[in-house]
Amino acid sequence: MSYPSSPHLEYQALSSPAPESSISAVEQPYTQTSVVASSVSSLSTRESQPKKRKLRTPETWKHFRLPQADEETHQSSQRLWYCQQCCNPPWRTVSTTSAKRHMRNAHGITIEEEERPAKKALQQSLEVAFMHAEQKSREIATRSEESILRNTIQLDAFYEAQIQLITRRRLPLNCVSWPEYQALLCAVNPKAEEVLVQSGTTVFAHIERSYLLHREAIKSQLQAAKSKIHFSIDLWSSPHRKAFLGICGQWVDEHYNLREALLGLPNVRHSHSGETMSGHLLDTIRYFGIADNVGYFTADNATSNDTCMSALSTSLASEFGVEFHPTDRRIRCGGHIINLCLQAFLFASSKEALCAAIEEADRSMDATVVEYLQAQLRHRAVKGKRLKVTEDQAGWRSMGPLGKLHNIAVYIRSSTVHSDDWYRLAGCTLGIDNATRWNSWYMLLRNALDKKDKLMMFQQEHHKALGDDCLTQDDCDILRLTADFLQPFWQATLAQQMIWSSLDQLLYHMDILLKHFEDAKKKYSDHPCLIHSIHMGWFVLDKYYFKTDETPIYSTALLLHPPKRLKYLRQNWHADWHEGAIGKARQIWSQYKDYAVESTPKDAPEMEMTVFDKLARSLDVTEAEDDDADELEKFMNGTPCKIASSPLAWWSREEQRTEYPRLHKMALDVLSIAPMSDKAERVFSSTRRTISFDRARLGAETIEMTGDYQLELAQALRIESNLQPTQISFQFANALDLPFANASFDGAYAIESLSHISDKYIALTNISRVLRPNGRLVIADAFLDKPIGDIQDGDSAGLVELLQLFQISSICTADDYRKLLHDTGFDNIKFTDIRHNTKPTYGIFAAALRKKALTLDGNIKGQLESAIPALEQFAQVGYALITAERV
Repeated sequence: MSYPSSPHLEYQALSSPAPESSISAVEQPYTQTSVVASSVSSLSTRESQPKKRKLRTPETWKHFRLPQADEETHQSSQRLWYCQQCCNPPWRTVSTTSAKRHMRNAHGITIEEEERPAKKALQQSLEVAFMHAEQKSREIATRSEESILRNTIQLDAFYEAQIQLITRRRLPLNCVSWPEYQALLCAVNPKAEEVLVQSGTTVFAHIERSYLLHREAIKSQLQAAKSKIHFSIDLWSSPHRKAFLGICGQWVDEHYNLREALLGLPNVRHSHSGETMSGHLLDTIRYFGIADNVGYFTADNATSNDTCMSALSTSLASEFGVEFHPTDRRIRCGGHIINLCLQAFLFASSKEALCAAIEEADRSMDATVVEYLQAQLRHRAVKGKRLKVTEDQAGWRSMGPLGKLHNIAVYIRSSTVHSDDWYRLAGCTLGIDNATRWNSWYMLLRNALDKKDKLMMFQQEHHKALGDDCLTQDDCDILRLTADFLQPFWQATLAQQMIWSSLDQLLYHMDILLKHFEDAKKKYSDHPCLIHSIHMGWFVLDKYYFKTDETPIYSTALLLHPPKRLKYLRQNWHADWHEGAIGKARQIWSQYKDYAVESTPKDAPEMEMTVFDKLARSLDVTEAEDDDADELEKFMNGTPCKIASSPLAWWSREEQRTEYPRLHKMALDVLSIAPMSDKAERVFSSTRRTISFDRARLGAETIEMTGDYQLELAQALRIESNLQPTQISFQFANALDLPFANASFDGAYAIESLSHISDKYIALTNISRVLRPNGRLVIADAFLDKPIGDIQDGDSAGLVELLQLFQISSICTADDYRKLLHDTGFDNIKFTDIRHNTKPTYGIFAAALRKKALTLDGNIKGQLESAIPALEQFAQVGYALITAERV
């Protein structure tokens, strides 16, 4: 085997091989060498034989003939070929391409020529070359894609997002090692496998790092605050036998926005005394470096909080040299005072018994006044021990109609059969009173009165079991009077829970409630039992009203409220109280009146007035400002004015900061104090959800670090967007007891939420209450074409399983929704079935559930397997888009 001696010869050999050698090249193993060798062999063959043209397209030319008789034979030195099927006139050509086109167009014959062997060989050679190049290119592309995928992973962002997922959704720390979780991440990005965390210990380290960064950010904000740092504190014992002290901070930041944050959730061990609590508070103050800017402390009425303030005062003085008067800085939670008044109204048999219950609760670290009052009622009080609240029907019945209603509520909850019977009649839950939940009695009364007819029917069906607890018409009349009496307390509690609430509300609401008591004494003078209860509630409210004299800040907050000022005191308070309140305000003002402020340099050149300016000044009717006037006296004695924002926001405006350069500083410090300690209690509610059954082994330190910062992050976003709290705020709330004043909103949205609320009537009543007239409500949720009882047994069973699986308490029909909305004060109701938009997703969801069921066992797997067919069919379930307007 040899190769051509010249490039030209090699090119000629490769480009024009003889048919014989080309065939042999294809049959041989296909390499570039064999092609070249065969070509060289063909070259020697052509050199020894005369050159002769060979038809290369036999499939085409077999349809043509040579010229006959006198037919023309050549055209431009090329032989002519005549179509065998065209006679008159004949058709001829010298071109293979024209011949093929003629056969296709004139005779409908498509000619496919067999590829020449040499061309096949060349094509295969090219394919090999391209295949190698493509493979190499693919490898390069793969490496490039892997690099891109790897580089798209932002490690810090991934770890932070993972932390947020675990802490906000309260997942166990070892969820990062779940195969399903890891598979999800790798499905999104195959290179995520390189950054997967395999241990809960590593997750804790990430959480700790994020927690410390978060605390440092809070620390910077606290040290730049425009106001004092105020605290809301409360103590809580968790279900897994750990006690926590919730320490929440509230302040005005450098941009004059009201801020709040959880500053600490330390584990309180061995003792719940005030001295122990003060140690944890001091640690928090020391860490954040705010000892010289400590403000006021809002807490409940427990005497341990008084002890805590005294111990903290001593520690601040000895360690930091900070003067801190414990009584002046102690704010009593307005919500606890109101709740205590209600419990006295409901349970106290005498002033002596009430005072005894308060004293017992003060000595006990665990029991509340409410529990002692209820224990007295049931004659089962055990001094010095945690009270076990047992259900003594006879004791409750001695309360009269309220006790009967309580026993009925307990009876309904005591059995699923009873609950089902009640739900069949009323279509919602009745609820029950709770010793620790504010306004729970009012909500129970309202539910019972709203469903009075259904309650009477239920009593009739269960009269034997209920016995003496059956309510009469007279009992219902007393319950209605009681509910009417409790309504102002409910509304006052809600108002003080708002994010823009301020300390001035506490005395103001107490004034309202005291007037309510005085009016009720006259109104219900012919109801001996009700009058007794009113006196018990008034006794408690009056007691704590006069305790506000111990803390000057309460009346000062009223005087700094723009729509109230001194005129409010003169109009609504006894004349003997005026000087005392004014004197306390002046006492606090003395700490601010000499505060240094920036002033305009005296040597600043004055602008020369034009003739027009001089004429304009001569017509000016405003009085010249007295620079030496006392700012507090000027404001207090000024005319009260209506404001469209919170008092704190009013004082934060530039015009107030300019007109009252020192007093505005005092106003920021006073009006940024929280009137209630509910912020700490919300932290406990969130923490209780954090310590779920599958996270019961979480340590106290981990629990503190995995606190719910969702609200804080939302508030941070609000501030970054330069939005005021009056424009947008974020708050966890109970849909059955919305903590908002009447007519607060222009619109409300319930997106797939009502189906999870058992008492839709109460929820819609709450929404109706907080909406302004003509306010708009939008609902998007599932509904049934007909009541579940009318659905065939086979279908209804699967549907019930499905509803239970997704914790859907009840599902309405279209008529149910229309009636509920009409009964709760809505009109212009528009109901649209949009199931055709949502139904395609059911099958996808069912497939995902079926796949998930394969990895489960036990009851949950059985529930899924039963529910999936109902989800796939879902023929009897629609999806509604409902709009309505508040009447």
